[in-house]
Amino acid sequence: MIVKWFFCIAMLLIALPGGAVQTPANLVDPFVGTMGDHGQLSPAAVAPYGMVQLGPDTDQPNHAGYDYVATRLLGLSHTRAVGVGCGGAGGDQRVSLNYAETPDRVIIDKSGERARAGYYRVPYGDGLIAEATATRGAGVLRFTVPRGGQVRLRIDPRPAYAKRISMQWHSDRTDDLRATLEAGTVCDVGAYTLHTASVVLLQGEPVGGAVALDDSGVASVDLDVQAGNTIEVRTGVSSVDSKAAARVRRVELAERSFGEIAAATFSNWESELERIAIDAPEEQRALFYTSLFRVMQTPVAIADPDGK
Repeated sequence: MIVKWFFCIAMLLIALPGGAVQTPANLVDPFVGTMGDHGQLSPAAVAPYGMVQLGPDTDQPNHAGYDYVATRLLGLSHTRAVGVGCGGAGGDQRVSLNYAETPDRVIIDKSGERARAGYYRVPYGDGLIAEATATRGAGVLRFTVPRGGQVRLRIDPRPAYAKRISMQWHSDRTDDLRATLEAGTVCDVGAYTLHTASVVLLQGEPVGGAVALDDSGVASVDLDVQAGNTIEVRTGVSSVDSKAAARVRRVELAERSFGEIAAATFSNWESELERIAIDAPEEQRALFYTSLFRVMQTPVAIADPDGK
């Protein structure tokens, strides 16, 4: 892990124009602390104090559902905790997209994996790319396909920190897919309930029709795509109810594009992190702001935009 950290810092400094000073958010490296049990962290896309932490679940996982040295991707899920230890491996509502003929566990292209404050990207499988960004209570997954064919989008409600207690779909349409999820907390000492509301877009337009639900409750939809097409899953999360989750999605994401949301979240991180300025060499500033980035992920702001 130490070797990886100094390698990342060296690459960052080489990329700088002579004497340029990096801003706090640009110095954040979300991969620090994500290998093995050394930090129990994730490179998930998250806003300051965000309820949504949208990031990768790997096989094998660590406590946060992701291990930097893992080579296979299971999908991307919407919640996880930061450095809490004990039991648990990943978060709620895991989303995956693969060509119909490929297995569920696909190889990660580590050379193209990237993360910054509020954004995550991973190439995997047969040239597919998944990108994630988030607001306080909503997340956007964007998949880009390299070739035409049929892909299968799966939304799996079964993963949870410790154990899944119950789940219920309230609708089965891709333009209004709602669920209620109850699960054990990390260390399984209590329970939490979350409500989600998602919409699936193909090339920026809602995908019509119903999802298929299998006996285990996994929702899936098959899509015919062309090379370069994008598929987005835009999800709101609330502790109130599924209608509130839909309102969160509409208010926090609105009609903004993926890029606009990612840029706004990055700007929010810049505003938070620059509240503290330090006079130190670049390596120490990078470590400081990466650590402050983790501090500012808790406590989690669970109140919806309407205050509930």
